[in-house]
Amino acid sequence: GSLLNKTSRSAQHTAEHAGGQLQGVLRETVPHRSDNPNPDDNTLRDRVESEVFRDPRYSREHVNVVVAEGVVDIHGQLPSQTEIDDLVLRVKNVPDVKGVQSYLHLPGTP
Repeated sequence: GSLLNKTSRSAQHTAEHAGGQLQGVLRETVPHRSDNPNPDDNTLRDRVESEVFRDPRYSREHVNVVVAEGVVDIHGQLPSQTEIDDLVLRVKNVPDVKGVQSYLHLPGTP
């Protein structure tokens, strides 16, 4: 009986630990709602820049963000279409962004 109880407690602990880890992963990947719904354009621009420029692939030197009425315009040059697509997706996923207009381009293109 004692071995069964220890095994049962160990299995329960393992399941609880795994569940806690899964919950942490979900918190990281599920877009969270902002504390400030309907922010003004300056606040939204700051939020977008905070999210975007956290990634070292993107810098304020090469990317410019303008927000008007909740719609984000992104201007600049990036080295690959993959990075352009990723950046646009990141901006779309920022809470309270109503739309994204990309004016990003590859080197050597207007």
